[in-house]
Amino acid sequence: MGEVNDHTNQSKSTIESILMEYDVVYNSYISLSFSDFLKSKRDFLISINKLIADTADQVIELKNNLGINHASYIEIVNEIYVRVYQSIVIAYNKEVSLLNISSKSIRVAPKMYFNAYINLLKIALSNLSGIETWVKLKIESSLQTIIDNDSELEDYNNQLNERNSIGVFLDFINPSENTVGLKLEKIIDPDLVKSSIKPTETKIEQPCETGSQELAQDNDESIKSNVEKEQVSSSINFSYSPNEETNYPKLFVKVEDLLYKYLENQKIDESTFQTHYDVIYNMKKNKDFDEEVLKKIYIEIKSV
Repeated sequence: MGEVNDHTNQSKSTIESILMEYDVVYNSYISLSFSDFLKSKRDFLISINKLIADTADQVIELKNNLGINHASYIEIVNEIYVRVYQSIVIAYNKEVSLLNISSKSIRVAPKMYFNAYINLLKIALSNLSGIETWVKLKIESSLQTIIDNDSELEDYNNQLNERNSIGVFLDFINPSENTVGLKLEKIIDPDLVKSSIKPTETKIEQPCETGSQELAQDNDESIKSNVEKEQVSSSINFSYSPNEETNYPKLFVKVEDLLYKYLENQKIDESTFQTHYDVIYNMKKNKDFDEEVLKKIYIEIKSV
């Protein structure tokens, strides 16, 4: 226990290769426009699950060779799960931004689910059991926030269903007067890197005495069993994605993406977004795209 050998170095090398591959995937998704990112959410979450699954065998081997309290083992686990945490939080925050716009909540909320985030974070916490690491604390806090918001989203959808069943569902006619506001909490983390992930070199250090380094025997296969139990691609209901069709006019797509981008970057407020989005939403709904109106919206937003 705690001894660095060829198997340890091979496991480390394999993990580093997997992390490098994941970083390429992550950066390709994070560079997408707001709407395209949400449209690709399902594939993005599958890639997070794949990261956990692909590193499972190597993590178990390193734990067995180095011990759960070895500094190098903890560092490697951090390298994996900071990516899991960061990826989930960024995707979740983008969805919350969409939901928090009152005029869209009534259209979008019934099609959104947070169970994918919850399941992945639960897997991460289970895999980090027995390890004291800063990313574990962040995952615990984020998981609770998302669970609370998932409950609030469920209550909101139940309210919409109830209003619909008694025949007073007027929100589609006049959302500004009839929609009950939905404001969910984002995960605010000043340490979160939003643009890209840059891999950190992880070095295997010489062994040190760390006292008891054993997990209970029934935990040895916990990482593998967790990723086998929860396969994101088959068991999780993925949320609504705007702009799923691809046959919209280029100018329309450009304006829609610009609206999302400026809202996300806080260059425009929710009221401005709502005003313009209602216009382009009706265009999409009626499949009647007015190029002059789109140009006017585009120029107005770009001038902000």
